[in-house]
Amino acid sequence: MASHSLGLSLHEAARRMGVPFTLENEPVDRFVEVNGINLHYLEWGNTDRPTILMLHGISQQAHSWDFISLPLSVDYRVIALDQRGHGDSDWSPNGYYSTDIYVGDIEGVVGAMGLENFHLMGHSMGGRNSLAWASGRPGVLKSLTIVDTGPETQRAGARIASSSFASCLMNSTRWMNLPLG
Repeated sequence: MASHSLGLSLHEAARRMGVPFTLENEPVDRFVEVNGINLHYLEWGNTDRPTILMLHGISQQAHSWDFISLPLSVDYRVIALDQRGHGDSDWSPNGYYSTDIYVGDIEGVVGAMGLENFHLMGHSMGGRNSLAWASGRPGVLKSLTIVDTGPETQRAGARIASSSFASCLMNSTRWMNLPLG
């Protein structure tokens, strides 16, 4: 049962779930136009802090990241994106939802927001899209975190992982884990 169906605020639900946080902040709803569609995102924290861009899984949306964004937003600017066709973002006008289309959207979001040297985190489909985007842009990210995703989920992903990204990952000193507490 969802916390909102119990009449709980985000902060009450987080406390009940044992999520540690020190600041009772909430995200700001924003939109960015990319590739002819409006993509919705939740922005947490101060824009002067290091940025984490979070991409959700296939049957999820930006609010999937609320419980992790709440404590992280003290030290980071968190951008939880509703990928096309999810949450409050526009659906694809032509019905295209391939990895290549999502990669183009990530590129558009990064460009429109002027993101540089940022952390990218993706879960499931969001992890696959993150991996595909990052594979063609070595040295751009501060870190890449992929949750519950493997290149075996799609043949194209296996090719990507075995190509330039794999060598970049093996030779990079820029990958790190985010401190969570």
